[in-house]
Amino acid sequence: MKLHQQMNSRSNFIQAYDPGGFVVQGIHHGDGLLVGADWLVSPWGPETAEQLGAEHFSRLLEYSLEILILGTGQRQKMLLSLAGALRQHAQAVEIMDSSAACRTYNILLAEDRRVAAALLPVRT
Repeated sequence: MKLHQQMNSRSNFIQAYDPGGFVVQGIHHGDGLLVGADWLVSPWGPETAEQLGAEHFSRLLEYSLEILILGTGQRQKMLLSLAGALRQHAQAVEIMDSSAACRTYNILLAEDRRVAAALLPVRT
């Protein structure tokens, strides 16, 4: 699904996503993605949300995040034990399906919020 035209070419807006991955700055990333306004880690994460652990988020300690959005794939998976551990990485943690996570990340990034998205592909 194509999202919207990227207004600020210096920021890592998610331009599109599909079961094959995500498009950021015109580059297709075929696996999971960890992304902030001016940094990106690809590939990122395990195959499924159930395999996610605190170790997958250690890189986030480098950043002062206001909001971390976790996209758990095709469907939202409530990972309550993980959500508590992620509070050390951001003031707020939101867990949703990856489609909603892409849209929410872009909105918050456009508002100049200190946001990052940890996204598993929509095929999982």
